[in-house]
Amino acid sequence: MRSRSLPDWLAWQESLNPAEIELGLDRVRLVAQQLDFSPPAGAVFVVAGTNGKGSCSAILEAILRASGSRVGVYSSPHLVRYNERIRVNGEDATDADLENAFVNMIKDLIPSEWYLGFLRYVIAWFNKDLDDYIPLENQLEIYGVSNYADPNFSFIGKNYQRILNYHAAHDIGHAMQNLNLVACTSFGVWDEFSSDSSLLIGRNFDFHAGEEFADNKIIAFYSPRDGYEFAMITWGGMTGVVSGMNMEGLSITLNAAKSEIPFGARTPVSIVARNILQYAANIEEAYDLAKGFEIFVSETFFIGFFSVKALLVIVFFDGSS
Repeated sequence: MRSRSLPDWLAWQESLNPAEIELGLDRVRLVAQQLDFSPPAGAVFVVAGTNGKGSCSAILEAILRASGSRVGVYSSPHLVRYNERIRVNGEDATDADLENAFVNMIKDLIPSEWYLGFLRYVIAWFNKDLDDYIPLENQLEIYGVSNYADPNFSFIGKNYQRILNYHAAHDIGHAMQNLNLVACTSFGVWDEFSSDSSLLIGRNFDFHAGEEFADNKIIAFYSPRDGYEFAMITWGGMTGVVSGMNMEGLSITLNAAKSEIPFGARTPVSIVARNILQYAANIEEAYDLAKGFEIFVSETFFIGFFSVKALLVIVFFDGSS
């Protein structure tokens, strides 16, 4: 394993563009156009410069709040906790915000309290053996996260079982396929199809679960005891991977496929992707790792390897690769 720190990650990221500095917003504008970003509904203030950005933002926030406006602030870096970067009306984002958004989304989709209670027992039975299919290393990490879960949601289940089941939410969504909850897409281009011939991979994060999920995404950097360091796009409390890249230059995204309704739990696809990202140094190792898991839905793993400009698509048809 290569021992690398966050500065190593940043140095590697900076090396991807041959230009030391590239002024202008052309590249950002191109990304915005490709992703079809919509203008924000409210007024947006961008505070830039060398010194004084934090104090300027704080003063501006105080003025706007005093005028009766609801004010959100995103700032970087943070002093102690990542949550400090996101603030709404003077309050830092909490770890419970995401779970609250998730529960509210479920209630919007299924407004019947009776049916929600019924669904709770169905999922509990469906996932009764879920931990048998999750490696112990991942179970221990999920258990550690569950110690800080919000007790206000204990009506859904005990902390550990609740967070464990959240890791299979992507998979359970396949049983609700007509709601199109998990339809995500990816693409890869290189050589004459990219501006500098390098491998470029994009992922359309169209997981339809409410705007709160878009607002609360995190870029997490992991330095595990075993395996390779990696970065992933995630949410608070989520240890599985849906999109990420490791220090060996291997990337992975999950893309849902039409499935039959499953009748029992297996390994959640986010846990499979996490193990590939943490332990695979190349395409061959990624494929061998994937074959060692049994999942219970149809799924496409889109894997890129930047050093040799290679792409691998692994397709599971209702659990079989």
